[in-house]
Amino acid sequence: MPTASSSSPAASSRPIAGWPARRSTRPSSCSISSASRSTRSAPPPSIAPLPGAEGLVTADLEGVAAIGRRLIAEFALDVDTATHLCGVYGARAHLLAGRIAEDRTLGERLDPELPYVWAEVEFAASHDLARTVEGVLARRVPLLLVSRDQGLAVSERVADVLGGRLGWDAALRTRMLDEYRAEVALSRRWR
Repeated sequence: MPTASSSSPAASSRPIAGWPARRSTRPSSCSISSASRSTRSAPPPSIAPLPGAEGLVTADLEGVAAIGRRLIAEFALDVDTATHLCGVYGARAHLLAGRIAEDRTLGERLDPELPYVWAEVEFAASHDLARTVEGVLARRVPLLLVSRDQGLAVSERVADVLGGRLGWDAALRTRMLDEYRAEVALSRRWR
């Protein structure tokens, strides 16, 4: 079977690894140079900073490191937790550190091998609009991808935290856990 690196002009229209060829929807007369001469102008790119970038002392790694040092000094966080929180949440890290200072159990790790802490689960629901166990453990605190057990050991407690914040009943809690377990099982089919 030909590969994408074949020198034949027709190679790009042949299927690769069983997939049908992708055909261009652009008219053949259209080219990058003619498109750039178009009288229409593209909308300007967004210049809004990412969440956590607004409020940095300097917009570089030193600005992020300054937040980490502040978390250690003001909230008595350990170096690993402070480094993780400032690296992931930037200027929003103080919100999580404040919750950890109020309730030290929120500073405990979800998995002893990874930097994620329980305050991140709460934060995912209150600030990042997480509404499912999968939303937390697959996207916000990605144990599905990086934990040896893919977050199964903490999934029930995550469901308790989310359910408490979002007002889940027992049936919804069970459904959310079943959906997460099904996602883990699906991901393991490819191992």
